[in-house]
Amino acid sequence: MTREFVPEDMLKFTCLDPHIMAEEEGIDPIVSAKWHISQGPCATIEEGGAVQACGGIWIFWPGTAQAWVRFNLPCALSTLREVTRRMLSWADQYQLNRIQATTLTGWKEGEKFLASLGMKPEGIMRKYGPNGLDSTLYAWVR
Repeated sequence: MTREFVPEDMLKFTCLDPHIMAEEEGIDPIVSAKWHISQGPCATIEEGGAVQACGGIWIFWPGTAQAWVRFNLPCALSTLREVTRRMLSWADQYQLNRIQATTLTGWKEGEKFLASLGMKPEGIMRKYGPNGLDSTLYAWVR
């Protein structure tokens, strides 16, 4: 089931990868969630009454957006399908030609997840993360 994202959803993950925890160290998840909501549409995916994923997009300018997603591991195929459906729906709704996202460089689960959304790697962004960690930029282009 997909529903509106609320800040408290960021606290309901049970199986976050240590890479995500390292990237987000020192960041207040509620403050982060409120900022995400202020930047564009967001949604939460629940299965069996538990939050499995949440994400959204920030529209930079007409045609281009940055996606963010947080998910439990392992990520169920049904969750992946719903994230993809939601991303493509927003692409149509907001007439997007490009949706980009980042993942920690070398984090195989994140790279695999973004590739499964149809995104392709474009390059490494050195010291991009909030803790100075390298990130790889992926993009879906229509």
